[in-house]
Amino acid sequence: MRTNSEIIDLIRKICVEKDISLSELARRTDMAKSAISRYFNKSRQFPLNRVNDFAKALNTTPEYLLDVTPNSIVLDDINTIYSQLEPPR
Repeated sequence: MRTNSEIIDLIRKICVEKDISLSELARRTDMAKSAISRYFNKSRQFPLNRVNDFAKALNTTPEYLLDVTPNSIVLDDINTIYSQLEPPR
């Protein structure tokens, strides 16, 4: 999982690439512009409970923002390992 700083840097990068202003991001996430500014200044921790809102606003996924593997990929790995086990395992 990304650190707070990495998440903010990635969000800032996506905003620049998509030409989304701080005000527009605040509007899309239904948050105060001042709160978003504090995240961008890294004076406050990114609110993980709002990652879905930010992902939707930036047209990406929460998994991408946080750099976590979706459960389906993990389950595929588990099933692959499980199928290689011999009884009684």
